[in-house]
Amino acid sequence: MECPYCNAELIYDDSYGNRDYICHGDITGKRGEIYQCPNHEGFNNEEEAVQYAQDNDIEYGIDWEEIVCDSGMFNGFFYTDFTGDLREGYPC
Repeated sequence: MECPYCNAELIYDDSYGNRDYICHGDITGKRGEIYQCPNHEGFNNEEEAVQYAQDNDIEYGIDWEEIVCDSGMFNGFFYTDFTGDLREGYPC
């Protein structure tokens, strides 16, 4: 699954569900998966950061390490809902 902002491969973080799933592992209560963008705090290399800035009309100074994926606005978390659609943020 890819980040809709920077197209990086999302990192699996966890799953979530109802009380029966959380407390007892009842798979029928599972609601979805939780992922995080690896670039939510910055990119690993200058080339990826500069390309992201250019593609998204982001102004930046000399320090490419200041560039972060827009998913950083919500700590880079995404989750799938019960239909499998990717949503922004961390599920409540």
